[in-house]
Amino acid sequence: MEKQGRQRDAEREQLAKSKSLVKNKLVVAAIALVCAVALVTGGYFTYSAYTANGFLKSVAATGTAQSLFASDLLTGYMSAPSNDDLDRAQRSVTVYPSSGQCSFTFSIYNYLLSNSNFCNDKNVTYTLTVEGHGLDGATWSYEPQPGSSVTLPENQPTKHDYTVTFPEDKLGHTYFVIRATVVSGDSPGTELTCLAAKVVPSKKAEVKTAAVEGALVDETDENTFADYAACNYRVTVTGAPTSVTLKWGEHVEIDPFFPINHSATVDTATRTATFTMEPGSMIVNFYRVDGKTPDDWKKLGISVTKTPQTRTTETQ
Repeated sequence: MEKQGRQRDAEREQLAKSKSLVKNKLVVAAIALVCAVALVTGGYFTYSAYTANGFLKSVAATGTAQSLFASDLLTGYMSAPSNDDLDRAQRSVTVYPSSGQCSFTFSIYNYLLSNSNFCNDKNVTYTLTVEGHGLDGATWSYEPQPGSSVTLPENQPTKHDYTVTFPEDKLGHTYFVIRATVVSGDSPGTELTCLAAKVVPSKKAEVKTAAVEGALVDETDENTFADYAACNYRVTVTGAPTSVTLKWGEHVEIDPFFPINHSATVDTATRTATFTMEPGSMIVNFYRVDGKTPDDWKKLGISVTKTPQTRTTETQ
C-alpha cells in the first residue's frame, strides 16, 4: 500500500509539471503571436505617453497612442484659465512684416509631430475663439474660421493650421487671446478643458549673427510636470542657420525619433543633442523617465544654446 501511495504521488507531481510546462509554452506562444502581429501590421514596441496623472509604460503599439490633443503655441489646461493665468504664461511669437501686414500661424493636432504613427485613438472636438486686443478698430482676421466645432478624428493623424493677420503698425500694442475649448461630451480622447494662450507678436530683431532661445511650451503656474508624462520644448533660431545643442536632465529623455528626423547627434550619456537648425521655431518632445516624478519644471534641466565652436591651434 505504501509503495502504491508513493507511486500515485509521483504520478500527480509529474502531471502537475506537465500542466505547468504546457501553460508556459502557451504563454510563450501568445507573446510570440503578439510580436508577430505587431511586426506584420507595422507596429513596434515603444513608449506611449499619457497625461493627467498618467505615466509612461512599455506597450506593443500598432500605430496609435492616447491622450494626444496639443498645439505648438497653446498650453493645455485641466480647468479654464483666468486672464491672470494667461498673463503669467503669455507666449511671444516673432512676425515678419510684409506689405504693411503681419501674420503668425499656430497649429492644433492629435498626434506626435515627430512620428504620426502616435495618434490619438479617440475623438477630440473643440471650438476655437481668437480675440484681438489693442487693435483700435483696425481690420484683422484669422483663417480658416471654423463655422462650428472642429473634430480631430480618432486614429487619423490630423493637424489644423490657423493664421492670424493684422496691420504692421499695431505691433507693440496688440495681443491675441486664443482658446480651443474642448466639447467634453464629444471628446473621449482628452481630459483637458482647453488649449489656450495669450500671444504677443513682436517684430523680428535685426541681427547679424544667429541667436538661439528655448522655452517649455506646457509650463504654467497652474500645473507641474508631475501631471504629465511628456512635455514640449520650443527651440527658436533667428538670424542665420546655426548649430545648436540641447541639454536635459535625468528626469526626462528625448524623443527617440529626434536623431533620425533632424540628423542630430545624440549622446545619451551626457544627455545632449547637437544639430543644425534654420531660422524659425521647432517643437522637441521629451518623455518622463519611468520612476521619475519631478515636482518642478526647472528640475527637467532642459536648455538650448549655440554649439561652442572648437578652436584648433596651428603649429608652424
